[in-house]
Order: sequence, then C-alpha cells, then structure tokens
Amino acid sequence: MHDQPAASHQSNGRREILTCLNPAAMAAGLTIGMPVADARAALHELQLVAQDDDECIRQMERLKPIFASFTPLFSLEKLHEGLYFGAYLNIRGCVPLFTDQESLLAALSEKLLALGHKHRMGLGAGDEEAWGQAIYGGQTINKGAHQHLPIAALRLPRQA
Repeated sequence: MHDQPAASHQSNGRREILTCLNPAAMAAGLTIGMPVADARAALHELQLVAQDDDECIRQMERLKPIFASFTPLFSLEKLHEGLYFGAYLNIRGCVPLFTDQESLLAALSEKLLALGHKHRMGLGAGDEEAWGQAIYGGQTINKGAHQHLPIAALRLPRQA
C-alpha cells in the first residue's frame, strides 16, 4: 500500500472526507479534508481505509510519557470537528533546558519519529496560533509569521 495512493477517511457529519494521506496520495494532489467522492473521481486507484477514532485515541494515550518528558503541561485533543487528533504542549518554562525552542521541538520530533509516528508541530504565541501552524504550516515543525496561513486556520464558527 506504500507505493499506491492511500488515505484514511471519516464522516464530518455531512459527507465522507479524507483525514490522512500517504506520500503517493499527496503527490497526486489529494488534500486532507477533500470529499472522498472528489478524491475517487480524481484518482481511481486510491486505496481507502476508514479512520478508527478509538485507535487514534489509544495511540495518543501511549504518547503521554513522551510528552511528559518534555513538559508537565500538556493535553490531548480531538480537534476541529473530529478531523485531527493532537496534543498541546506548553513548553514556555522548559525551553531553558534546551538551546532554544527549535531544539526542544526537534528533540520531541526525533522521539516521535523513532516510534514511527508521523506528525506536524506548530509553535505559536497561543494554542490557536500553534494549531494553525501545525495543521496548515506544511512542514514538520512550523513557526513564524501566521499571516501566510489560510483563513481556515482561524477556526471561525460556521454561520447557520
């Protein structure tokens, strides 16, 4: 399945959407949040797997000791209409133990990769900015000006 385009999917309450993509699916132009029907129309050979939210939560629970080794201030989250699972880590008081923020995040990233977890990190002045950087930043570790982020990074409520 690694060479074939593959994605996980789940319902967002209105339709089935893509929630995770392998590199082949990304290279073919598919994106997270894309409706499954559109993805299938664009890429007939796409392999789909239903996202198992319970397993995602179990995996996140197993990472708690890793997060706790970097900061005692963290929380696990199921975010943005159930589409993303993540963790918030308040690293403010822990940075002096490292050269800088980037080296702390690089060390955490290395630990997660060693366990086989692909991830994206966002560094921001607050939770919302960090979330936007992680989800829309495009790199493994994202920081800096938030003006380049799309409007969706603001997580504005939908109008009725």
